[in-house]
Amino acid sequence: MQIYRLKSCNLALIFCLFLLFFCGCKKQDSSISETISPPRDYDMLIYSGSDEFVSNFSLLENEYRNNSGIIIKCVGSAYDNVNNLESYMGSKDPPDIFTIENFDELTQRYQAGDIMDFINASEEDFREITEGIPESLRLGLNDINNCGVPLTYRGFGFVFNPKTIGALFGESRMQSVINDLKKCNFEDFKSFVDSVSSYIENGDGSVSINKSNYPFLTNKTALASNLSSVFLMSAETSYETLMNPALACHFVSASDLKNSQTISNATKSISKFMEMLDMISSKTLLGRGVSFADPEINSQSQALKNFVSGQALFLVADDTVFQGIKKLNPEFSEHLMFLPLKTRVDDEIVFANGIDLGKINSHLTVFCPYYIAINAKTEHSKMAQDFIIWLFTSPVAQKILIENLKFVPYNCNDISSIENSLSRSVMQYVSTSSTLPAIFTGVEEAWKTVINQRILKFYLAKNVWDSEDYKNFANFCARKWNKN
Repeated sequence: MQIYRLKSCNLALIFCLFLLFFCGCKKQDSSISETISPPRDYDMLIYSGSDEFVSNFSLLENEYRNNSGIIIKCVGSAYDNVNNLESYMGSKDPPDIFTIENFDELTQRYQAGDIMDFINASEEDFREITEGIPESLRLGLNDINNCGVPLTYRGFGFVFNPKTIGALFGESRMQSVINDLKKCNFEDFKSFVDSVSSYIENGDGSVSINKSNYPFLTNKTALASNLSSVFLMSAETSYETLMNPALACHFVSASDLKNSQTISNATKSISKFMEMLDMISSKTLLGRGVSFADPEINSQSQALKNFVSGQALFLVADDTVFQGIKKLNPEFSEHLMFLPLKTRVDDEIVFANGIDLGKINSHLTVFCPYYIAINAKTEHSKMAQDFIIWLFTSPVAQKILIENLKFVPYNCNDISSIENSLSRSVMQYVSTSSTLPAIFTGVEEAWKTVINQRILKFYLAKNVWDSEDYKNFANFCARKWNKN
């Protein structure tokens, strides 16, 4: 009996010690877990690679919290020392919403199963917003044709001040000339460029655009007298963007180009692109040569200074140059406009997918640098959709996007609210469905780097080109694409 009691006491003591040890371990593990993964102090997480978006997000965050009671946190590589979106998506707390900046990011997230197809959205109001995105601005890949809401959009083309056109042809003819230049084909535009170049030298002549004849003013105004060249184009220009009209002759979307194993069918159009580049670069202030191809000499900032001083009629650029131009001359920046890029369209070229070739030279290249996507794996899908609905329908949110971030929401209806005159010009093209899809965004990063370097070092440094140069470059593009 004594032995039995002793054994029972020992067992009870051991059991108590085990419980104390287990509870201590559990408490310690809980502490470690809380250290590694602290509790969320927000309801939803957003990632963006846009410094402007992250730095200004507190304005949206506070407004939305007051509006809905939901706390949203925005993170980004510039502020949290995390390399990229890939790092955040692989973390223990991936974002519910994230921005897509390029096709490589889209492909990675699609392969990881992180991209929500908007056709599967649960909220009717959200589907209505996304269905209103213009076709040319939609983000799609493979079997998904709409998976990103454009935060803003940009245009790329020939930037000009309409007053300079008025100085060449007279105020009464200014708008007619601009309208015809917007619609004309490559042949008419090249004739216009040659005529302006001759006028700069001789001070007389006329030009025919869309079968309308426009004589130059014989008495040069101050604006006309300042002109020294037709174009300005810095060595820092994005040449794959400049190639977009040629690519649009063969591919209906960036995804179509991205998935193409070869671009050999597009070599003839790329050859025509080189004819356009030849026309532009040979009629610049510096003229082609080593200096033209040097980014330090022919920099974007120098091109802006020359443009503002009235030394050229057209600047090859996107609408982000507005702020730089405004700093140099606020008055000059107020009325800037875009003219679409021009490329020769040859009937012998075999065009795919029933593309309307009439649009190639009359439609502006428009692209979106930031798309908002929803994480397909998030448990807060409705919350994410509700936030995006608010972002694109709330007047307060729209004001923050426009005034603080300098964004142009795709559904902005008030053109007067946009300070950037070039953005207003883009809006006019978008509102009339006169935009080309951004096919160039489907190119591989490695291919883009090789092509840009080839143009800079081999062509722009060379004074004279011929048709063989056009053809050789097009074949080079096809070979490099096939190697990727």
